[in-house]
Amino acid sequence: MSKLTPVFKHCNEMTLISSWPESFSYTPGMSEALLLTRIFDISACQYAQQFAQPYKDMTDYDLPFITLTDDEYVAIHNGCSHFIAETETLKKVAQRGVDEAEKYLKDIRTGVIQPNQAYPLKAMLDDANTRIVNEGKRRDAICEKLDSKIVIFKSVMSAGRGDDISHLINIRLHGFDRNISTRVNRYKSMFDALRCIITLANEKKFRVEPGSVVMRQNNMEAEFINEKINQATIDYYKSINEGLRNSLSLADYTELRLLKFKEDARINAVITLGINEPVVN
Repeated sequence: MSKLTPVFKHCNEMTLISSWPESFSYTPGMSEALLLTRIFDISACQYAQQFAQPYKDMTDYDLPFITLTDDEYVAIHNGCSHFIAETETLKKVAQRGVDEAEKYLKDIRTGVIQPNQAYPLKAMLDDANTRIVNEGKRRDAICEKLDSKIVIFKSVMSAGRGDDISHLINIRLHGFDRNISTRVNRYKSMFDALRCIITLANEKKFRVEPGSVVMRQNNMEAEFINEKINQATIDYYKSINEGLRNSLSLADYTELRLLKFKEDARINAVITLGINEPVVN
């Protein structure tokens, strides 16, 4: 049985991961927004698999994963086909504005629409050309948004059962429903949190400058301290230390142990480099 990440009072990364959105199956007749939401939920779960095993090994927690039933797989494919057709219709409507503007200009040039004293020919032609430009910009903006959705729907339709669609989580979200954009951006924040955990990111680490003779002792001490910080970070995220994460942040936990790390690092450097300096325990 999966053991998902719980909420921790002082561990922001795990608390963020614990808020993984609940995902609901797509059934025939549901809206385009719900279909897109389900697609992005599937994509996010697949994208997160690159972190799943290292995260599990380190924390003993699982990441959510979505498995489609045969009925939902068919419903999603049929929904994609339906909304592609609807989207193509909307693109034709956007093109219609350009066609009408071009027809208006043609009617002026062929004399179907006549100028008069209040509205001379030059002004009519200028206005007609401006209208064509504006309608073209409007069409292009609409079609750019609609084409992004078509790319998603076609990608899903071309994918087989269980195929990877994780790349869709990184698609440009311009023109998408705000709730969808917010949801996808939240997933991306969770991915950042997962990276921080499995790469042992810790703001207390020291900078090491390899190759500097003058900095040799400092570098050795920094490397020693960073190794200890890595281990402290691993200890912090272990499942057996849930109480610790409710009591201290990673930074505070590391800070409590940092003085001992520094003392041990100095002693290690003195011994390793043969520095003529008294060692005091």
